[in-house]
Amino acid sequence: PNFSCNGCIDTFLSHIQRLELTDRRRNGFLVATPTYFRYYHKVEALRLKLMPIPVLKNYQYPLDQLLEALKTSKPSCLILVTPNNPTGIPIPDDELFQILDAVPDDLNVAIDRTCANIEPEVSTKALVQKYPHKRLVIFHSFSKYYGMSHLRIGFSVFSNLDLAAEVNRYLPFGLNLEALLKATYILSANGELKPSEEILNNIKGKYEEYHNVE
Repeated sequence: PNFSCNGCIDTFLSHIQRLELTDRRRNGFLVATPTYFRYYHKVEALRLKLMPIPVLKNYQYPLDQLLEALKTSKPSCLILVTPNNPTGIPIPDDELFQILDAVPDDLNVAIDRTCANIEPEVSTKALVQKYPHKRLVIFHSFSKYYGMSHLRIGFSVFSNLDLAAEVNRYLPFGLNLEALLKATYILSANGELKPSEEILNNIKGKYEEYHNVE
C-alpha cells in the first residue's frame, strides 16, 4: 500500500478491528513498548485495547514476559517490531523463532521490518516458508531500505493465501505510480529484499560515530 509501511499498519489493524467486532474471544493489541508512535495512535483511533510489555532495562526484548502473556491472555494480534522503533534493538532470530513457535495458529502476528537491521537476520522468504500454518504478516518499507522516503511505498508479505485475502479488502487506494514502478524494478533486479549496502554503511557509520563521541 501507499504511505509506506504506515499503509501496511493501517490496513492490517483495520482487519484486526473487524475481527474483534465479530469474535469476542480475543481482545487486545500485544506489543513490546516503547514502540513506534503510530501503533499508539492507530490503536486509540480504532478503539483497540493496548497490551504493553515493557522492554528490559537494557532495551533487550522481553521474551519471557511476552511468552507468559501469550499463555495468560487472549490478544487479537501480536506485533513484533524488529529492529524496534525507537530503541533500534532487533529481536534475535532464535527469540523470534521461540515466539512464532509458541503463538497459537489462529493468532494474527505481524512482524514489522520497516527499519533496516545492520545485523544478519533470517530472511522474510524463509519465515513465510517455515510458518505457512500461522496467520503471519511481515511489513516492509522501501523508504528505509532504498532511500525512498519521498515516494512513500511499502508492502506486506503473508504466510498463507487465506490471511492475504482477508486483509486485501482493506487496502487503501491511490498508489503512487512512480513509487510502484521503482519498487517493482528493485524487486525484479535484486531478488531477495534487503537494505542496500549504501544504507547499511550509513547506519553503521553513524553508529560508530556516536559511540566514538561517547
